[in-house]
Parts: sequence; structure tokens; C-alpha cells
Amino acid sequence: MVDRQTRQLTVPERERVRKALERRRAHEPVVPARRPAKWIGLSFGLGLAVLLFVVWRQVVWEAAVGFGSVGLFVGWLVEGALAPKHVKPRSSRLLLLEATLASGQVEEVALDVSRAVVLHDGGDDAWFLQVAPDQVLCLWEPDEVRARLSLVWARHEDQVFVLGSTAQGAVVKPARPKRTFRFSEYRPKYDAEFLSGTLEDLDATLLRMGTGASPAPSGPLPPVVDEVEPLGFYKYVDPEVLTRVKAAVADGPDEWLVAAGRSFEAEPEVLIKGGVGDLLELLQPVLSREGCSLGAVREDVREGAGLMVTLGGTPHGLWSDGEAPQVLLTRLGELLDGSLSGAGSQERVFFRDGQLVVLNPELKQRLELLRREA
Repeated sequence: MVDRQTRQLTVPERERVRKALERRRAHEPVVPARRPAKWIGLSFGLGLAVLLFVVWRQVVWEAAVGFGSVGLFVGWLVEGALAPKHVKPRSSRLLLLEATLASGQVEEVALDVSRAVVLHDGGDDAWFLQVAPDQVLCLWEPDEVRARLSLVWARHEDQVFVLGSTAQGAVVKPARPKRTFRFSEYRPKYDAEFLSGTLEDLDATLLRMGTGASPAPSGPLPPVVDEVEPLGFYKYVDPEVLTRVKAAVADGPDEWLVAAGRSFEAEPEVLIKGGVGDLLELLQPVLSREGCSLGAVREDVREGAGLMVTLGGTPHGLWSDGEAPQVLLTRLGELLDGSLSGAGSQERVFFRDGQLVVLNPELKQRLELLRREA
């Protein structure tokens, strides 16, 4: 159930919108419109005619028209070469904040949340909440998700800016393990966005809404695109987007690996602070496909002590205070490779430029060759 009501901004909410507007304006300055050069030239020409009148005390109207026309023409040439063609358009977020301050109104929305699914994108999590039998609400990085959720947001057309939230009732946990957004899936653009359907159909909904964002290849693709297929490169890819994943090779090897579901963010500085659990959760679909189960994952970060992760009841020390961050990657790689090997999988993990990459030896060799050729 979704209940909505419109009310006036409170003083703290107005201050928050004002500060957000100031930050947005500083980040996205509006280019001021310059005075058109042709009118400056016309003014200069007429001014010169006036100057002649002051000096010689006489000037005929033909001279004024002549000087003005020359100034107008020269100014038109200068304007075409130097003057901006238009003022930089303001973003929808900037328009939203301005409209909110002008109207002084916000919406207060109360929702009953029955289930949730979490998808990861970059460093942010998108929570998809079932709030009605045929309606899903996407919230980016909510503070807390419980059975009863109250949100205060500002709206302008489709743009939404969440000002605050409160949660009551039982904690709503994700109905399935968190995963990353797949290639060509739709990523909601705003703080809060309603989608039609149910969480059971979420994957199909996001794929349908996002398919148009990545056009199919318009020309021939390099041979490596098909050469890696018998080696299992695309086994983590949905068949519906296989053509588009193949086309991602044009963006470079790194983007191609991400599109194929084989590359995950793994900055050691982030992992040390408690990011290993999230990384293992994102890897779970790949590990499951390989028949590998880590069991329940529990991460323990202690200041001055280090990082320990417990998998299926077995503790593993990954990093101790004072060690180089690279040590964590080495131990985590050994742990994952041991699990994959024990499951009979040929896939192995590699760390490169802040990414964890999953490849079997043949694919690794082929991709390294591709990098050298690039």
C-alpha cells in the first residue's frame, strides 16, 4: 500500500534543499549569455559617427548609417566566431531543487514493504521494494528498510530528491543474494523510482527497460569475440543480451570483461575496511555456477587487529594491521581458487587494476594477448 500527501517544507528541509542547490550550482555552473557582438558593433559604429560630429560639428546621416552598417557587419562576423551559440542547459536535478524552493512543497509517502531485492552498481546499492501487488519502488542507498517505510521527497516531472526517511516494524532482508546490475539492464536514474511489476519479474523488467540503451554492433567484430565462446567466456551472460555483450569488446578488454560478468570491483583499500563480504556476495552467482559454495559469510574487521572472514563456520585471516594491502588480495585469491578447485572448476581469480577477474587459464592467455594487441 502506498499513501501520499503533499505538505509544506519544514525549516530544516528547506535548508537542506538550499544547501543541495548551492552544491549543484557550484558543480554545474550556468554559462552566462554574452551580449551579442553584432549589437556591440552597431553601437561602436554609431558611437564613431557621434565622435565625428563632436570633432567636426557636422555629420551627415549617410555617414552614421555607413559606420553603423560596418560595425554591425564586423560584429556579426565576430559573434559567429567567438560568441557562444546558447546558454548551457541546466540539469533536471538543478531544476528540481529550484522548483522545490519556489513551491515550498514536498510529498510525504508511506509504504508497506513486503519483500526486497538488492542490486549493486559501482559503489552504490539499489534496493527494489515490493510496495504493492503490482508496484516496485527502487531506493538508492536507504538508511534502513523495515516493513513500514515513510519517505519525504521533492518531485519535478520524473525527477525525485529524497529529503529523509523513517522506518518502523520488522527489518526487511533481501529475498536473494545481492548481485551486480547485468549488462544492458536498466539502472534507475533517480533517488526513488517506481516500476511496474513484481520482484519475481524484476530481472526481466530491468532487461526489457534497458535493452535499448546499448545498440547492437553496426559493423564486423574482431575474431576474438567468437574465438572465446567455445572456451566458456559467455557462460555467465543471459542469452538475450549476448549480441550486445559481444559488441562491448569495442570499448576495450576491461569493459568487455565487466559486460560478460567476469570482472568485479576489488580495490584493496576498500576491502580492508570491510568490503570483502560484499565482494563475496556479488561473486556468489558465479561461484554457484561453478558448483562452489562458500557457506554463510561473516566478516570481522577490528581496528588495530586486521580482517578475518568466516566461511561456513571456518575462520580465515586475510589481513593483519601493518601489512601491505596487496597481502589481502593474495590470501583472498588463494582462498577462492582453493574453493573453485575443490569444486572441480577450471576458473580462477586474478586481480588487476582494482578489479577481481574470473578466468580459466585458456581465457586468461587469450585476454592477455588481446591486451597486448590493443
